[in-house]
Amino acid sequence: AEKLDVEERDERTLLLVGDEDGEPLSEFEDRTAGFTDLTMHVIEGMTHYDWTDDATEKELEKQGTTATRPQSETRAEALGLLADFLDYSKGG
Repeated sequence: AEKLDVEERDERTLLLVGDEDGEPLSEFEDRTAGFTDLTMHVIEGMTHYDWTDDATEKELEKQGTTATRPQSETRAEALGLLADFLDYSKGG
Protein backbone atom coordinates (compact mmCIF):
# COMPACT_ATOMS: atom_id res chain seq x y z
CA ALA A 1 0.00 0.00 0.00
CA GLU A 2 1.26 3.44 -0.74
CA LYS A 3 2.47 5.51 2.21
CA LEU A 4 0.47 3.88 4.97
CA ASP A 5 -0.48 6.26 7.76
CA VAL A 6 0.26 3.97 10.67
CA GLU A 7 0.61 5.21 14.21
CA GLU A 8 0.98 1.83 15.86
CA ARG A 9 0.19 -1.74 14.95
CA ASP A 10 0.77 -4.44 17.53
CA GLU A 11 -0.59 -7.42 15.60
CA ARG A 12 1.69 -9.75 13.68
CA THR A 13 2.30 -8.43 10.21
CA LEU A 14 4.03 -9.97 7.21
CA LEU A 15 5.66 -7.83 4.53
CA LEU A 16 6.80 -9.56 1.34
CA VAL A 17 8.91 -7.39 -0.93
CA GLY A 18 10.55 -8.18 -4.25
CA ASP A 19 14.08 -6.87 -4.64
CA GLU A 20 13.13 -5.84 -8.18
CA ASP A 21 10.05 -3.97 -6.90
CA GLY A 22 11.05 -0.67 -8.48
CA GLU A 23 11.91 1.30 -5.36
CA PRO A 24 14.75 1.11 -2.84
CA LEU A 25 14.22 -1.23 0.09
CA SER A 26 14.99 1.71 2.39
CA GLU A 27 11.63 3.20 1.35
CA PHE A 28 9.90 0.40 3.25
CA GLU A 29 11.52 1.45 6.54
CA ASP A 30 9.43 4.63 6.58
CA ARG A 31 6.24 2.67 5.94
CA THR A 32 6.85 0.09 8.64
CA ALA A 33 7.96 2.28 11.55
CA GLY A 34 4.69 1.87 13.49
CA PHE A 35 4.62 -1.92 13.39
CA THR A 36 5.78 -3.69 16.57
CA ASP A 37 5.67 -7.32 15.34
CA LEU A 38 6.75 -7.14 11.71
CA THR A 39 8.29 -9.95 9.70
CA MET A 40 9.75 -8.76 6.40
CA HIS A 41 11.12 -10.99 3.66
CA VAL A 42 12.83 -9.78 0.51
CA ILE A 43 12.30 -12.14 -2.40
CA GLU A 44 15.18 -12.15 -4.82
CA GLY A 45 14.22 -11.48 -8.43
CA MET A 46 10.56 -10.62 -7.76
CA THR A 47 8.81 -7.48 -9.00
CA HIS A 48 5.64 -5.83 -7.76
CA TYR A 49 3.65 -7.23 -10.68
CA ASP A 50 4.77 -10.83 -10.18
CA TRP A 51 1.72 -11.10 -7.91
CA THR A 52 -0.61 -10.46 -10.84
CA ASP A 53 -1.50 -12.38 -13.96
CA ASP A 54 -2.74 -9.43 -15.95
CA ALA A 55 -0.43 -6.43 -15.54
CA THR A 56 -0.86 -4.00 -18.41
CA GLU A 57 2.02 -2.82 -20.57
CA LYS A 58 1.61 0.62 -19.01
CA GLU A 59 1.91 -0.81 -15.48
CA LEU A 60 4.98 -2.83 -16.41
CA GLU A 61 6.55 0.23 -18.02
CA LYS A 62 5.88 2.28 -14.88
CA GLN A 63 7.51 -0.47 -12.79
CA GLY A 64 10.84 0.28 -14.45
CA THR A 65 12.35 -3.09 -13.53
CA THR A 66 12.03 -6.64 -14.73
CA ALA A 67 11.99 -9.90 -12.85
CA THR A 68 15.29 -11.76 -12.72
CA ARG A 69 13.69 -15.11 -11.79
CA PRO A 70 10.68 -16.90 -13.25
CA GLN A 71 7.36 -15.82 -11.80
CA SER A 72 6.55 -19.42 -10.87
CA GLU A 73 9.65 -19.51 -8.62
CA THR A 74 9.13 -16.15 -6.93
CA ARG A 75 5.44 -16.82 -6.33
CA ALA A 76 6.19 -20.26 -4.89
CA GLU A 77 8.75 -18.74 -2.52
CA ALA A 78 6.37 -15.95 -1.48
CA LEU A 79 3.48 -18.37 -0.92
CA GLY A 80 5.74 -20.67 1.11
CA LEU A 81 6.74 -17.73 3.32
CA LEU A 82 3.08 -16.78 3.71
CA ALA A 83 2.15 -20.35 4.71
CA ASP A 84 5.00 -20.44 7.26
CA PHE A 85 3.88 -17.10 8.67
CA LEU A 86 0.28 -18.27 9.02
CA ASP A 87 1.39 -21.48 10.73
CA TYR A 88 3.57 -19.46 13.11
CA SER A 89 0.75 -17.02 13.82
CA LYS A 90 -1.70 -19.80 14.69
CA GLY A 91 0.70 -21.22 17.26
CA GLY A 92 1.51 -18.17 19.27
